[in-house]
Amino acid sequence: VLVICGSMDRKMMCGQSTNTVDCSIALAYMTLVACELGLDTCWLGSFREQEVKAALGIPEELRVVAVTPLGYGAEHPEARPRKELAEIVEFLK
Repeated sequence: VLVICGSMDRKMMCGQSTNTVDCSIALAYMTLVACELGLDTCWLGSFREQEVKAALGIPEELRVVAVTPLGYGAEHPEARPRKELAEIVEFLK
């Protein structure tokens, strides 16, 4: 399991939390590398932060931002069909 924590939460000019953005970017790259190594991940959007901290001994001053299991999947389903780019993107002139 990868547990991504942030320690210095500030707001960017746009109002977004630096913890959320920076940790999300880091985990996104970790999941890409994991995939390249043949490992599977699944970004978990639902976890109990205090229980994760207690189980792993994470200090109270840190925030648990993201969690993902990491390992070899038991199944590898076929990729779902994707929409054509023109169906989801509009280019403005």
